[in-house]
Amino acid sequence: MLKVKFKIGLFVFFILFCNLKIYSAKTFFMPRPILQDIVLQKNISRNFVNKIYDNGGLKILGTLFYKESEDSDKLTKYFFPTNKLELSVFGPDVYGTPDISSTWLAITDEDENFLTNFSSKIKISPKQKNYGLNLQIFKNLNFLNKRVFISLSMPFTQVETDLNFSEFEKSVTLNNMPLDASDKYFSANATEAFNHKLLSYSKMKDGVQKLAGLSDIKIAIDGIIKCSNLVFIDLYGFGIVPTGYKPKAEYLFEPIVGNGKHFGLGGGSYLNVDFVKSKNKKLAFTLGAEYQYLFKNSYLRTFDLTNNGDLSRYLSVSGNDQTGFFRLANITTLKTDVTPRSSINIFTDFVYSYKNINVMVGYNFWRRDHEKLKLNESFSENYAIRGVDTTIGFNPDNYYPDAKISDNQINRPVDTFTAIKQSDLNLDSAKVESVMSNKLYLNFGFEGKIKNDKCWTTLGFDYELADKNSALSGWSIYLLCGVSI
Repeated sequence: MLKVKFKIGLFVFFILFCNLKIYSAKTFFMPRPILQDIVLQKNISRNFVNKIYDNGGLKILGTLFYKESEDSDKLTKYFFPTNKLELSVFGPDVYGTPDISSTWLAITDEDENFLTNFSSKIKISPKQKNYGLNLQIFKNLNFLNKRVFISLSMPFTQVETDLNFSEFEKSVTLNNMPLDASDKYFSANATEAFNHKLLSYSKMKDGVQKLAGLSDIKIAIDGIIKCSNLVFIDLYGFGIVPTGYKPKAEYLFEPIVGNGKHFGLGGGSYLNVDFVKSKNKKLAFTLGAEYQYLFKNSYLRTFDLTNNGDLSRYLSVSGNDQTGFFRLANITTLKTDVTPRSSINIFTDFVYSYKNINVMVGYNFWRRDHEKLKLNESFSENYAIRGVDTTIGFNPDNYYPDAKISDNQINRPVDTFTAIKQSDLNLDSAKVESVMSNKLYLNFGFEGKIKNDKCWTTLGFDYELADKNSALSGWSIYLLCGVSI
């Protein structure tokens, strides 16, 4: 009996161990694009649109939506190493090993003397809001078949991100460096170091960043196959025309409108079965799936170094023929070929209609592949990790190829220039991993008339839960208004 319990316990431990993953700190985050939100794009309007072959008219629908992320701790662990929610920053005179050495951040006093006793902690609590208007137009293609129609989907959105960066438990230090030192490499604290004007990429700062625009255009053709009076199938294919913006990589957790300027193709189908259908009542069941593939495009990504670990992009580097210092991120942010590859949506729901009122309850499963990355430009192998101050163990005349951001003092310098090579770049540090999420949604709809034109309105809610920290969990609310003319 004890052996059986031991084996069961060992099995349970093995399962838990296999599901426990320590995530590396990432430099880039891509949320779920609006055009991959099947609830907003199809399910909220589907109950009205699939009647288009009844009158062959033009249908115009506008959906106001608001989305807000939750579970900031999960997203913090995406950007911070080893699942940490806060990171310690201190110098060599403080006992212990920091997560980030204040020496590498070049934290000094106003006389530019390194503060070896500096200490603080930093924390982030990332949040995203996404709101706007999803405009959809549907038109029957009578010259082909009365059950074939074309549609356009154009989501106009504003995205707001806030890293909620904070520094606390600071030792006595300046709030900011003097103005005459602002163009130099030094910083007064971690807040200034991570948002330094000489740091060109992967900055961390507190405050809301906003970006607005048209989040790509989806052009689809649907064909409805009527199997019986109670069953029909909708088959459709679509293309995605990118109209959003390329990520700039200047800030960590930047707002992204669209999918990153990727063209896409896809298709889907759903089965609708009416279990109950009478003059005033109807109970329908729907099961469907949609596939989307996004093609390659090139834009900037920032990379850490493989052997130097997480956050190595904030180490100090210098050129072979230069005396000045700057952050590694300035040279490891490179034009990169990014292929998001495939995503899939599976959805199922029940719709109950009574006269002009309907209620929809449903579930949506979404999965996205991990990205494929390849450098689009050559990396200049003319830079090396270099010491910053003689008095605390970082000799400016020496190079530190094995340095990590947590090192306060290093006893492994080399006195010859040791260039960072392209093969040292950790491409995985900027790659968006595969992810899955589960969404529950609830819609309340009403169908009426304005003069002789049919109109619709729907109020909907959903809640999405991601399986890991490479996607956002959160909630949404939306209001649809449409008219058939």
